[in-house]
Amino acid sequence: MNKIEINNQQEMDAVPDNFTGKIRVIGILQRITKHYPNANIYVYGNAQISNVYGNAQISNVYGNAQIRYVYGNAQISNVDGNAQISNVYGNAQIRYVDGNAQIRYVDGNAAVLFIDGKAKVQCKRKNIVCNYNDKNVAHDLSKQTTIVVLDRFNATLESYLSTYPIEVKDNVAIMYKTVHKLDDGRFVSNYDKSFEYKIGEVKTEFCSDNKNDSCDKGIQVSYKMWAIRFGTWENVALLEFEVPLDKIVIAFDCDGKVRTSECKCIREIPKEDWYK
Repeated sequence: MNKIEINNQQEMDAVPDNFTGKIRVIGILQRITKHYPNANIYVYGNAQISNVYGNAQISNVYGNAQIRYVYGNAQISNVDGNAQISNVYGNAQIRYVDGNAQIRYVDGNAAVLFIDGKAKVQCKRKNIVCNYNDKNVAHDLSKQTTIVVLDRFNATLESYLSTYPIEVKDNVAIMYKTVHKLDDGRFVSNYDKSFEYKIGEVKTEFCSDNKNDSCDKGIQVSYKMWAIRFGTWENVALLEFEVPLDKIVIAFDCDGKVRTSECKCIREIPKEDWYK
């Protein structure tokens, strides 16, 4: 696997969008704004990042790393060690917080999911703090904060189909995804604008079998209402897919979304039919 170390903003800006491998941030950066669909970003040591936003995704933050602002649709997973993340807002998500990590000043629609160890979270408004089985790991929450306590999901196909409203026909699940509909009529992924869906076409992609992270690599699909809630951008379109049951990977942190290595795009759902 390819690996590169990033010491400054100039080196980060030079990483090509299609880079495949590990991006290891060890220096001081002003920003990370892009999603690299074929790469995992690790921030560790004494690294410092001022801003993580847009559709950026970071796989791991640990050591004494610090991130000052996280916003937009940014996602950060696996925050551990003595890492600190401050000022989380917009639609940002922080997932899997452990060790002595601290998440400070969570605001807007931001969510912190799955907290463990001695980790601390500070929320200011109507945020969601979600965790397995233990209400006491989140600290300094506002009265408006919602605490969701989950049992670990039984990550089997049988459990998934019995929990969520999924139609199944001939070993194929009918599932949905919100995408961007461009001015020329093309449908593209929210996180990778080069990843295009075409009506009637079977799409294949590498799919990780990692059950510990529902956001790992693969084509993400869900039941209809989950997809509708996710698609908040202006040029949103709702697509319907046929997904072979034997291609679906379900994670322990499943909230209705799964991933697959194969799906067939059936149609675009007209907006007047979204809630039917």
